[in-house]
Amino acid sequence: MHSSFSQLSELITCLLAFPALVLVSLYYSFKLKGLQFTRLLEGTRILFGEEKKEQHKEKKTFSHFQVVAAILAGNLGTGNISGMAIALKTGGPGALFWMWVLTPLCSIIQYVSSYLGVKFRTQKQGEDFYRGGPMYYMKQQLSSPLLAFFFCLSLLLAGLTVGNLAQVDSMLISLDLSHRHEFFFLSFLSLFTFAVLFTKRNFFARFASMVVPLMAMLFFLMSLSVIFFFRENLLPSLMSIIQSAFSYTPSLTGAMKGVAFSKIISVGLDRSIFATDTGLGLGPIIQANVTSKGPHKEGLVALVAPYFVIFICTLTALSLMVTGAWKVEGIESSQICLRAFESSLFGVHSTWILKLIIIFFGITTISSWSYCYKQALLFMSSSKKVITFFSLLFVATIFMGASSETSVIWELSDLAITMMLLCNLYAIFRLRREF
Repeated sequence: MHSSFSQLSELITCLLAFPALVLVSLYYSFKLKGLQFTRLLEGTRILFGEEKKEQHKEKKTFSHFQVVAAILAGNLGTGNISGMAIALKTGGPGALFWMWVLTPLCSIIQYVSSYLGVKFRTQKQGEDFYRGGPMYYMKQQLSSPLLAFFFCLSLLLAGLTVGNLAQVDSMLISLDLSHRHEFFFLSFLSLFTFAVLFTKRNFFARFASMVVPLMAMLFFLMSLSVIFFFRENLLPSLMSIIQSAFSYTPSLTGAMKGVAFSKIISVGLDRSIFATDTGLGLGPIIQANVTSKGPHKEGLVALVAPYFVIFICTLTALSLMVTGAWKVEGIESSQICLRAFESSLFGVHSTWILKLIIIFFGITTISSWSYCYKQALLFMSSSKKVITFFSLLFVATIFMGASSETSVIWELSDLAITMMLLCNLYAIFRLRREF
């Protein structure tokens, strides 16, 4: 059954998602004069510069730094660690090459989506927070409630798989806990997620802004040390990335070579989208509640995250390649990373440090997705009972991560995020006259 999901996901990616993403990205890149390259530094200055002093006067909204941290929280978990390990296993080193190509080009979609998300956000009477994201500009500007509803359905599925089961699965694989300790860990995780869904809206953003920078720095140091210790394998690894980008198995010919090539692009595109949130619309949902000085500046801030994520993803992939961990049989997901990082700067402590990083990234990723999941529920229904039921379902699903098959989770998640991407690409292209 799961092979059918995999084939369907690859078919949709290669025939629809990949051409649509590239064409829309090229259109906006020309229309906005390569803004994702020429205005990137301005976005960085807005994030870290003088405006940081003024951006969080309203306690119910998010600061720019909290928004970027929350977006990165949704990316740096499985999108970086486990996701890159799986990408190398399923698509080969060439998948990273296509991530390099697609991420800078397609980051313009981040600007466009965030611009529209902030411009058309809403605030209901009596509420002290904003609501926004693709579903709002789909319904209000395109007059397409059906498209908005389908986008939200895809988001709910992605939230339960990408933002929940996949995170739990990766954490449990790396921790290798006994059944008793596993139950206590999942109980803690459920309580934390419950707090995110049922308490103050900026709780998870504050938590992400404290945890993500520290964990990212630790992971950065570990990756660099691994690459340094195996530096003799760095150049061959880079050559392998380039060579395999166009031929997963050199011995293949004809139609089989075309199938293999489509597999590499499919994996590279899926990992690029998932790792950076390019075009999915999660960023605009979170960014809608930012203290804003205008949609243009929020769009520029949104450009920063994809470049940071692809840099970390590159370090991860190179660490796995120079050590040869990605070729080891019998291990999967985050276990591959654990094998690679045994030789890092922190020596015998590396395994435990990486486990800690995976746990915190997993928690922040679940928090980020659960926030977006609830925003979709709030859009789809005004019934408190319905919202509460599906919120509790998200919490309960955490316990299912212990018994889920890894490949099935990832295949379902790839299908869900591809559908989210197609909905959002259609919407932002229809709204091209806004720019």
